[in-house]
Amino acid sequence: MQTQSRIPQLLNNSYSSMNDWFSKMQANGLLFHPEDRAGDIVEIVSGKPIFSAKECTELDQIIDAMFEKHGEKVCDAAYKYVHEEFLQMITH
Repeated sequence: MQTQSRIPQLLNNSYSSMNDWFSKMQANGLLFHPEDRAGDIVEIVSGKPIFSAKECTELDQIIDAMFEKHGEKVCDAAYKYVHEEFLQMITH
C-alpha cells in the first residue's frame, strides 16, 4: 500500500511556483488537465484510478488554490507541459 504522496508541494501561490509544480507533475508522469477533478482520472486500459483518495484531496486543493489566484492562467501554464508531453508521445 502506498503511504507517501507522489504529489509535489506547491511552494507558494506565485505564477512561477505554479509553473514549477506543473513541470514536476510532468516529470513524475502525473500530468492531467487542471479542469478535470483528480478523482476522475483513470488508467485507460484498466479503468482504475490513477490517484489515491489522499492524493485526490491534495490535488483538488492545489488546483482549486491555483484557479482562485490565477484564474484561466492555470490552463495556460498547464498547456505548455501538456503540449510537451504530447510531442514526446508522438515522436517516440
